[in-house]
Amino acid sequence: MQIKDAVGIKLESTFITSEVAMNVKMEVAQSVTIKIFDISNRVVSKETMDVKAGDNILKVYTSALPSSAYRIGLFDSKNNQLGITDFNKL
Repeated sequence: MQIKDAVGIKLESTFITSEVAMNVKMEVAQSVTIKIFDISNRVVSKETMDVKAGDNILKVYTSALPSSAYRIGLFDSKNNQLGITDFNKL
């Protein structure tokens, strides 16, 4: 789950059942929000957490989501998008 850029998000797998590990990489320690969007681009899940500078391995729990395609985004405290990636809930 290595990220080459200074900031970003990378999932352990793009095919998920109930949870997935992801790496959130930041240049500085800060509070970030992880948002999950459905295929119509509506936010279906949102969680804010504090991360440190560098790599942060976090768990995302998706068992409450129906099987579908989703997009997961990483946002800073000013709601600037820092990274985004897609996944499929099986």
